[in-house]
Amino acid sequence: MSIFSIKKLTSLGGIISIVLLAGIFILMARSQDVRGLLASWQGLHADRVGIYQSLVTLRSASELNYDEVSMLIFEQGSHQGAYLKDIETMFPPLYASYKADLDQERDRFNLLVENFKTHLAIVRISRRFLIQQEERVIAQSSLDADVKRQISLDLTNFAINPSLRHYEKARAAFARLEAAVPSDTSLLQALSAHKDFVYQSIQIVETQLAELETLLDTGAMHGVASELDRSLESYMESIYTCVALLSILVVVLMFRVVALSRRAENAVESLSELNAELDEKVRDATTELQVKMEHLEVEKVRAEDATRAKSEFLANMSHEIRTPLNGINGMAQILKRTELSKDQHSHINTILTSTGSLAQVINDILDFSKIEAGKVELENMDFSLLELVESAVDQVTLLANKSENQLVISYSSRLPEFVNSDPSRIRQVLLNLLSNANKFTHNGAIEVRAETMDIDGSAFFRIAVKDSGIGISEEKLAHIFEAFSQEDASTTRKFGGTGLGLTICKRLSELMGGDIQVSSVQGEGSTFSIYLPLNEATEKQKDKGAGPLRHIHAMIFDSNQIRLRAMRNHLESWNLPSVTFDDVGDFIVALGQIDSDTSPYHDVSCIIVDMDDYQQALMEALNNIEREIPKLYLTPLYSEEFGEFDRAIFETEVRSPIKPSAFLDALADAHSGHIDTEYAEVGIDDYCFAGKHVLLVDDNEINRTVAEIMLTTVNIEVTMAEDGKQAVDALNESQFDLVFMDCQMPVMDGYEASRTIRQMGQPSKRDIPIIAMTANAMKGDKELCLEAGMDDYIAKPVDATELYELMHKWLGHTHSEGIAARD
Repeated sequence: MSIFSIKKLTSLGGIISIVLLAGIFILMARSQDVRGLLASWQGLHADRVGIYQSLVTLRSASELNYDEVSMLIFEQGSHQGAYLKDIETMFPPLYASYKADLDQERDRFNLLVENFKTHLAIVRISRRFLIQQEERVIAQSSLDADVKRQISLDLTNFAINPSLRHYEKARAAFARLEAAVPSDTSLLQALSAHKDFVYQSIQIVETQLAELETLLDTGAMHGVASELDRSLESYMESIYTCVALLSILVVVLMFRVVALSRRAENAVESLSELNAELDEKVRDATTELQVKMEHLEVEKVRAEDATRAKSEFLANMSHEIRTPLNGINGMAQILKRTELSKDQHSHINTILTSTGSLAQVINDILDFSKIEAGKVELENMDFSLLELVESAVDQVTLLANKSENQLVISYSSRLPEFVNSDPSRIRQVLLNLLSNANKFTHNGAIEVRAETMDIDGSAFFRIAVKDSGIGISEEKLAHIFEAFSQEDASTTRKFGGTGLGLTICKRLSELMGGDIQVSSVQGEGSTFSIYLPLNEATEKQKDKGAGPLRHIHAMIFDSNQIRLRAMRNHLESWNLPSVTFDDVGDFIVALGQIDSDTSPYHDVSCIIVDMDDYQQALMEALNNIEREIPKLYLTPLYSEEFGEFDRAIFETEVRSPIKPSAFLDALADAHSGHIDTEYAEVGIDDYCFAGKHVLLVDDNEINRTVAEIMLTTVNIEVTMAEDGKQAVDALNESQFDLVFMDCQMPVMDGYEASRTIRQMGQPSKRDIPIIAMTANAMKGDKELCLEAGMDDYIAKPVDATELYELMHKWLGHTHSEGIAARD
């Protein structure tokens, strides 16, 4: 029998045992109830017998005492009621079947007792009347004295014991008296009637006693008692049966336990033998494993030697290949500058392209070899991430133009420009992804997006390269980063490549503490994302500046939606407003309204125009503008070929692809000649804060530049800090009149910096007014700033007039004065 069967049998036996024990307890409880009822029946029967005996005694007693009988009947009625109630509660069917008979029997019993008492009382009265009146009747008779004595004796005996014999003698005595009483016989007749009545009543009393005795021995109450006896016998039989079954089950289980114990002993012996065999096998396996480990150690040493030899071979091979390759490439470039025919020029370009491809293959192989050998050395240095992204886009611009692909840069304003990492490796990964995007995309769009991310509480930056190319099938995505892997075998033949580029990108990203991921839909494009730890620059970088940037409000026309969206996104990230058009008709209508003070475009500060098409209509509309307003033109997307138009009316150009820094420089250069005119509109002549020194704290370079220009316009001396820690350090070193504090910053945010300032020892530093200048403009943000110890709040984009009003309000006041005013 299996272990499962044994467990099942044991469980079944336990359940049966529990059922039997429960049945025994239930039956014992029921039998106990029956015994209680039978005991009650015996008490009730004893009460009835007592009543009967009392009646018998009462019949022969000289005096009648009904009170004792009444008490016995009352007690018997109470006992009978309780008994029947218990029967009804415990055995409803039994009570229901006997209820009518029990009620009839109870009524009959009570009626007999009452009739008995009544007749017995009548007998006693009649007997007393006989005894009292017999002498009068006898005295009236003419009988002699002896006869009178005999008649008196017979009548007295009858009155005492009205039996049949005495009744016959009494009747004979009355007959003799009737003959001997000559005159009034009414008393004699009354005595004779009492004599007959006594005799008849005595007979009735005897009959009633007999019926009572019959009720005591038979009747419904005896039937109920018999049923209870049978129920008790049935319960006891069931109990004996359950006990017998339980005993049998216990015996069976005991035999089973004994059998299982023997099997367990056998199993333990078998297990001991198996353990001994297993120990022996483990020892043998351990010995074998030790031998294999020794062989593996030898193989490891050989593999390391082979890896070193491979690396040395690849290094030598690279040197040997690059030497003639450099000669081929160099001579081809020299030849390209000589006078060549069109075919020869094409041949030289083919040579240069081939040597470039061959050099890339060599670089991929060497990089992969170094990574496999663990010899890649990373360097950490401060660099401009924005410049790196823009320079990488510059390097692939020519390739993108050939494929007629649009390049778009999106650089988050939350991302610091300067970070600390390995710029050469990041550039290598980014260029590889951009080259792949251009390789597999034609006449499409490629977007480079840089932004900050929080992953498990740690700061990372993400550079995503999204293209609209051929995409990657879902089943190939899982293997896309494996060495020598391509989307399919035909990819290598059609597009070229070793299949190592993405593998190298993956390994380098992981070595720098990050990762690379891909998402793609075949036929719709792919997105490759690099995730790297956001380590900010270790040293403060000098602000380059971007010229006298002002409150810019740009009007842009571009028929290319992607480029138009890129310019709009850049302006929004710098908190600069813009109005954009992609329809030339709507744009020309807007230009016609720009001179009107009531026009929605009256505050436009510059115009950026796509001059690829509609040049004549656009030039006419631009020349009709009377306002002196800077104008910029957009260069073509894919080539330098441009139509003829008057460039003299334009301040500068905006080159494609749109790079954030170059775009900002172009805007700053275009507005440099319009400072006075622009800010005359905001009423800056009403404000002059000469001699005031302000600390400007913001981690975004463009935001700092905008704020700096607004402040220096009203003669404020500005010192800038890029995070809260630098702000605290600057306050410790110098004296300021006011602090403009950004909230979300690396190293130390504005909230913590404000709390730190409020705990400084010097009152002049501790009580300096702090104004939050933040893009956090949601409900509750101002309250958070005030709770952190700041005095006031201004949201980005910053309005110049509001900024000057705040400065006018707080310069000359302290933090404690501000708290008192608020309270």
